[in-house]
Amino acid sequence: MMKKLFQMVAIAILGSALTQAARTQNGRVQLKVEHADVPLYPEPARTANIFGTVEVQVTVKDGAVVNAEVKSGPPLLTRSTVENIQSWRFALHANDTFTTKFIYQVADDGDPANPRVELQLPYQVRITGVRVRLDTGSNAPPRTATH
Repeated sequence: MMKKLFQMVAIAILGSALTQAARTQNGRVQLKVEHADVPLYPEPARTANIFGTVEVQVTVKDGAVVNAEVKSGPPLLTRSTVENIQSWRFALHANDTFTTKFIYQVADDGDPANPRVELQLPYQVRITGVRVRLDTGSNAPPRTATH
């Protein structure tokens, strides 16, 4: 009986210690993202040169995102932001509500096919796409059709 009681107390103390170790300096539980799809810069927004910050309040229950409510941001960027957040998976015990920011930027150089993505999950994502240049000049070579 004493041995079983000792085991229960030891488990409770260990659980409490692990929870305390997972807290950040500001007292919040540090969430660890175990899976996330790579975020993309939505092509229509990049083509229209739309950039900005999307802020989303995210609720996680038992490691899964159960709600992602957009607080602010350009409408052409919000859908892909929420879709990406819904791909996030946390440790099974994770339960929290927090705000994350997706910062979309356009640059004049880089690989147009591959935006630069910087992840500081789960609190910030920065996506930099290359500015789309629409050819409006008359010096462009004529298009040829291939069959």
